[in-house]
Amino acid sequence: MKKVRWIIATLCLILIIILANINTDMKREPETTVYNSDYDNDINNINHNESEEKVPEAENYYEEKIIYEVSEESIKRYIEEITQYIRNLNSEGKVISHNMIVKELESFDYTVEVREFSVYENNTQEYGRAQIDNNYYDFEKDNGNNIIGNGYNIIAYTNKKDSNKILYITAHYDTTSNTEGVIDNATGVAAVLELAKVLKGYEGSINVVFIFFDAEEKIMQGSREFVSNLSDKEKENIIGCINIDMIGQKESGSIAIHTFDGSENTLTEMWKNVCDLDTRIKMGGSTDELSFYYAGIPAFTFANEIPNFKILTESDRESQLDRVDYESITELVRQIKYFIVEE
Repeated sequence: MKKVRWIIATLCLILIIILANINTDMKREPETTVYNSDYDNDINNINHNESEEKVPEAENYYEEKIIYEVSEESIKRYIEEITQYIRNLNSEGKVISHNMIVKELESFDYTVEVREFSVYENNTQEYGRAQIDNNYYDFEKDNGNNIIGNGYNIIAYTNKKDSNKILYITAHYDTTSNTEGVIDNATGVAAVLELAKVLKGYEGSINVVFIFFDAEEKIMQGSREFVSNLSDKEKENIIGCINIDMIGQKESGSIAIHTFDGSENTLTEMWKNVCDLDTRIKMGGSTDELSFYYAGIPAFTFANEIPNFKILTESDRESQLDRVDYESITELVRQIKYFIVEE
């Protein structure tokens, strides 16, 4: 009996010791874990890389974006639509094309202004540079009082900020009486319309104003009328004018920068700096850029280097359409958009 009691007492003692050790472990401070900053960084990097969308390098990203936005098909549609008609002075075709341009611009949410002006008679065959120099903005002195019709310049702009400088993007939409004017100048009109479309949400540091001039074939009377009505204050706020006339003709050389006298100006320098292109400047002919040149406003024209004028005037519409290089027009629109957004 005593032996049994001894065994029980021994077991109780062992139990008490075990319970005491358990209680001590529960009160003990937890062991300190060594902090590994590299581990956290690795985890953060893994999580960041998994959740973040991969964005291309800035330049490639921009190129991909504008390639997506500028549509060769859209340019082709504009050219085909506007060349359904001859667009000479006082023609129904010019009215239809005018309305199409206005409708497109309004669909892009631009404010569109149409400015009517009188068109005077002239003789383009006898109209030399000396006469242009002497009487460029004096229509009546040039041509007498013989008004032969009305012209309509189309001007499109967004909400302009007075503090911003202005860049004009221009093209003429009229033709002579014997052609639908595919190259001269539906291609230019299409390029400016496409630019207006892809820049419709642009809110940069400059005001971009799109102008479609009438009566260019009447010695640039549309652009002369527009520039002659600019105030001195407005002229001081102008960066310049990029005019587009006769582009995208196959086998006519590349699209080049032309200035009236073949010299550089501040706008050509800006173009070369922004687009990183060492572009050779060619002497240009008589086009709407000239109206800005004589007002002391920097300007240049994009045109093919060696246009084939015979095809422009003697070929039918389908033959002219077959000779359009849509890819070169599309690329030019991309370059101009890049210039505007990056400037």
